[in-house]
Amino acid sequence: MYRDEGYFDIEEIENGLVLYGENSVDFAGSVIPRTDAIAQIQKAIFFGTGVGTHICEVDERAKDAGVYLIVEDDLELFRLSLFVTDYAAMAEHVQIFFSVMEDMDSFKETFLRFYKEMPGANGNIPYFTFSSRYSEKSEMVQKWIEEETASEETVS
Repeated sequence: MYRDEGYFDIEEIENGLVLYGENSVDFAGSVIPRTDAIAQIQKAIFFGTGVGTHICEVDERAKDAGVYLIVEDDLELFRLSLFVTDYAAMAEHVQIFFSVMEDMDSFKETFLRFYKEMPGANGNIPYFTFSSRYSEKSEMVQKWIEEETASEETVS
């Protein structure tokens, strides 16, 4: 829903709970560090979309971005993000990998495709976590990066 205060929020009809409970644009700013390092991001992983304001914020500031992995386990949240986040315009300047409602095996395949793009940027992949419910997937990503790094070192 669009709030009179000028931002989007998501309300669960059954129980009246809201996702943000605050200005979604301000929330986007709170999950993204205010550093100049954002401008140098080449690859990024977004765990959770919400309405996508935090994704837009990073994309606007990341001048060198080339590849994003967007992970959302709730189809309805992803659908709602489509009303706020112009993924098509974003895809004109970055390659986007989507993992929407994927089980862990499918998620690993998507992650590995993401990881193999722009391999020179794999040394510093920031994560932007919308919700703590993505802790298992973020831990798996760290494990897979370690495995990929170890296999790359073995080949070298």
